[in-house]
Amino acid sequence: MARISIVKLSGIEGVKRFDAGHYRTSFLKLEKDLKKITIIRKLGYLVVEPVRTGYIPRDRDIYQDDIRIHFLKTDNLREGLIDFENSDFLPARSLSERDYLKFKDIMVTISGAHYDVIGRAAIFLDYYPQSV
Repeated sequence: MARISIVKLSGIEGVKRFDAGHYRTSFLKLEKDLKKITIIRKLGYLVVEPVRTGYIPRDRDIYQDDIRIHFLKTDNLREGLIDFENSDFLPARSLSERDYLKFKDIMVTISGAHYDVIGRAAIFLDYYPQSV
């Protein structure tokens, strides 16, 4: 059954989203309730370094003498865990120092083959193998 929601123009001025699902009554009520909680902040307030996105270097062929560095993809990230056993590898020679994950870096999946992949997060710990 089709539903119609009516939203005042003043209620959407300055809004960056214009999809119908965002303006469902249940979402609007939830958003209003969340705004009442003063402890909730935008993620940007917690970020101390620029957010980086992943990329794949052009030179990714691995030769016998190459040092192999774990190349983490969305499939390797689980909620709070990183699956190194099934990771791919990149040659260290094709990477720069800034490419490597550092202790306490937070990885979040922002895309994936299935909807349940998006939003997974894990913290990179100091005893993990070198990874990008």
